[in-house]
Amino acid sequence: MPLFTRLMDTEQYGIVTDYNSWHYILEVFAVLGLASVGSFNVGLNEYRENRNRFVSNMLIMVNLSTFVVFGLIFIFKATVSENLILPWPLLILMGVSFIFSPATTFFLARKRYEYGYIKGAIVSIGSMLATQGISIIVLLIGFFAEPSTMKIAGSVAGILIFAIPLYIYLLMKGGAKPDRKMMGQMFTFTLPLLPHYLALHAMNGADRIMVGKLASTSSEAIYGVSSAVGLAAATVWTAINGSLQPYVFEKMNEKDHVPIKRTCTLLIAGYGVLCVLISLMAPEILMILAPSDYKDGLSAIPPIVGMAFLNALYNVYASIEFYHKKSVGIAAATIIAAALNIVLNAWLIPIYGLSAAAYTTLIANGVLTFCHYIGYRRCSGEKIFNDLAFLGMSVACIGLSLAVEMIYDLGIVRYVSVALIVIISLFVIRRIKIFKK
Repeated sequence: MPLFTRLMDTEQYGIVTDYNSWHYILEVFAVLGLASVGSFNVGLNEYRENRNRFVSNMLIMVNLSTFVVFGLIFIFKATVSENLILPWPLLILMGVSFIFSPATTFFLARKRYEYGYIKGAIVSIGSMLATQGISIIVLLIGFFAEPSTMKIAGSVAGILIFAIPLYIYLLMKGGAKPDRKMMGQMFTFTLPLLPHYLALHAMNGADRIMVGKLASTSSEAIYGVSSAVGLAAATVWTAINGSLQPYVFEKMNEKDHVPIKRTCTLLIAGYGVLCVLISLMAPEILMILAPSDYKDGLSAIPPIVGMAFLNALYNVYASIEFYHKKSVGIAAATIIAAALNIVLNAWLIPIYGLSAAAYTTLIANGVLTFCHYIGYRRCSGEKIFNDLAFLGMSVACIGLSLAVEMIYDLGIVRYVSVALIVIISLFVIRRIKIFKK
């Protein structure tokens, strides 16, 4: 990002942000929500005796879905509206990536589920280096197309370098012949979840799209960078949750709830500390990631950090709903929150600008977390987590993250605060055995 925000102006980077927002939304239908940890892990748990076959069948199923979805989009774009969604080159690139990228997603999801860290790390890091490296090279060389198009094309090329070999490998290992019963069962489970994933991606992507439509493309780029800073902690949580959810599933299989409560409480507490640290260092992180043109996005970072914390809490509660396969309840909760987010965005962005999008998303995620808390209690019938502790952590983390904005001009105060938090955290970690595990 520090390079891309300097190799492209805010208008061009806004197009990349728009592409990413549409990518998240269309992915729901093209990949049937299986890009999510939740749905795919349910299948890995359900078909634990035949996971190779399960993975290859999911590849076939999402490919069929991708062809149908993008076929319809191409027909409508060619016959109804040329301006539908994205320009042709970007839409074609997205369609190609959706055909092959699930192979990487499924491979990594299984490695996380089975704690295959080494192979997972090799593919993750290799794919990241290829994706970003090729994008930077084509921008520096300055090929024939617009910088935004070349950046996206470079990213897709980097994805395919790993995705195509993995695609062939997974199909060979699991077999290319469809298992209609397995595909039917997974389709029946994932179909009610599509509104959930659409609402979730809409909630995370609609704010950027609406900032672009209701403010400007440049504002969308600024908000996109601010979101990246605020969601830096979410990258850590994605890694944690990729292994935490399988752990929760296995303990639920054993009906052993005590380790779930202890582990989740400590992980959420540690994650809350990380969120506060990112809020404290937001001015420096933003300065590294982007030039001064993006400084107006600083005020949006604290509420986005608070949103990232609530997202983690929602994932913890939703893991129990996924285990019990409560597809309809999961979808209903997320739809309510997404609808609220879109209504608030439409009302407040024209008045208060991009900062409003951050605060409305924080409010919507608070509603989302509460709805999934209700859903988890209804389907579990018992208290699995330390809910009172989670409430206290939420108030503390969000309150501190928002309050930090008042001392952004006081660098010394922030640096001392960061040092104290890190020292105390290291002292605590050394005395908690579970972190060593």
